[in-house]
Amino acid sequence: MANYARKTCYDCGIKNPANMMERVTESYNSGRSDNKVTAGNLAFAMVSDTAAKKVKKTVVANNRRSYTRNRTVWKCLDCSGHNEAVAQNNAVQQAKVEGKIRLSEGQFAALQVPMALYFLFFLGSIVFNWLFYLNLESSFFWTHGLLSFGLMMVSATYQNKREEAIAAIKKRQADIR
Repeated sequence: MANYARKTCYDCGIKNPANMMERVTESYNSGRSDNKVTAGNLAFAMVSDTAAKKVKKTVVANNRRSYTRNRTVWKCLDCSGHNEAVAQNNAVQQAKVEGKIRLSEGQFAALQVPMALYFLFFLGSIVFNWLFYLNLESSFFWTHGLLSFGLMMVSATYQNKREEAIAAIKKRQADIR
């Protein structure tokens, strides 16, 4: 049976399997440079025009630069700062694998937005019809208003089931650790 490679956290030093660690790219200061006035620069400043410009530039301008580099290191979920986000993503993926949820968060939102607009449109038309005592085939508006309300309730129920499935998987993963 295959095992995950064991990785060491860069910050705290804990050793975990690679699937419980996260690869993080972080930047660090690798050094700095600046122009300095030396005795040689002062001596040649009287003779050479280039050295005089360098001395003037060093005294007048701020030429200090700091250099940064990026390194990729392994960190545990707590040290990476993404513990909740990574755990949430892993729980969603596991719930999809187990078949407890079918839609991703983006797909679910793409379905919820038109339903919410549908509900608000027909709710607004019912209120408009009621306020101005218009007879705009009220059975049509009431039917669609109730249908859109029903769709919103089904959507809310699906969202609750989704959250419960993800919470159960996150609890199960926390118990394993």
